[in-house]
Amino acid sequence: PSPVTLKDGTTRDLSAPSGKLLVVHFWATWCAPCEEELPGLLAWWRGVKSNPRIELVAVSVDEEWTVVDGFLTKRNAGDLPIALDPKKSAASAFGTEKFPETWFLSPDGEVLLHQVGAQDWTSPAARSALDALAAKALASPAAG
Repeated sequence: PSPVTLKDGTTRDLSAPSGKLLVVHFWATWCAPCEEELPGLLAWWRGVKSNPRIELVAVSVDEEWTVVDGFLTKRNAGDLPIALDPKKSAASAFGTEKFPETWFLSPDGEVLLHQVGAQDWTSPAARSALDALAAKALASPAAG
């Protein structure tokens, strides 16, 4: 299991099949590449968040919510779906050691793509790859 804590205090197991294309993005407020990547990630998320079959969980490995909230507020990123993993247990369960790192999981929980390091979420090549990944994941029958 890979539990993380959501803003409302509940936990979420990221290893459980979600029935959606699940994008798990590990990051930290102290990570310069994470900060550089944030505007593109946000732009991508804002473009797809109305799709009920795509879910993003941006998992911060920071120690506490106040640090994360302050960081996101300063960057007008309060709508990013955040979870907290202060002990890095979910990150370790995924095999993530460097930040940022992003995992794309199919609706049944299969790893479709794993990207280490910052990426340009808004480049035409990235958009095309993300669209193809989403189409592939969403064409398969949803779990459940």
